[in-house]
Amino acid sequence: MKHLDHTTYAKREETALEHAVEEHWDEGCTLLKHLPKAKGQSDAFFPLLDDAVFVGHIMTDLDSIAGAIGAAELYGGVPARASEINTETQFALEHWGVDLPPPVEDLLAERPDRNVCLVDFQQQSQLNPAIPMANIVGVIDHHALQSNTIVTEKPIFVDIRPWGCMSSIVAHTYAVNEKFLPKPIAGMLLRRVPSHTGPHTTASAW
Repeated sequence: MKHLDHTTYAKREETALEHAVEEHWDEGCTLLKHLPKAKGQSDAFFPLLDDAVFVGHIMTDLDSIAGAIGAAELYGGVPARASEINTETQFALEHWGVDLPPPVEDLLAERPDRNVCLVDFQQQSQLNPAIPMANIVGVIDHHALQSNTIVTEKPIFVDIRPWGCMSSIVAHTYAVNEKFLPKPIAGMLLRRVPSHTGPHTTASAW
């Protein structure tokens, strides 16, 4: 495998994930050449999400934190966390020099009527109790719609795709809308892909 450095590993068989990286390497390089190199328009292209709080599920993991940070930057909002983070998330934040998002309770205490966009979930059972259902204006997720999904009184922004992780959806949205993706946020999103998708090898996982 000419593109992957295995000097830190013992001799072993190539994994499905590594095979997928190698197979799609040229496609990825071509895509990178077309991504914007400087920060573009800051105007939100979905007004409902402008200045919204982007927050994941309780039992917070890296996908929900990386997704909240990436989506907040993309849509002009503010990231938040629904609960305490795990060690994987802490490592990624420290490695990429990204600030830990504040608790969603604190942000809503300051502005109780603030719009909220859910990331990486849409189940009421995973909703932080501090979030009023009436405040929800968006959902970005990759999970199935099952029982106890959130209920809203008006249409909201919805981006749900059968992809390997939430972070892939956010990264793809940056690319197709030609939005500048800051390196630390790109690192957070990319860090979540292999740890969350596991054996998934579809192009959408990348």
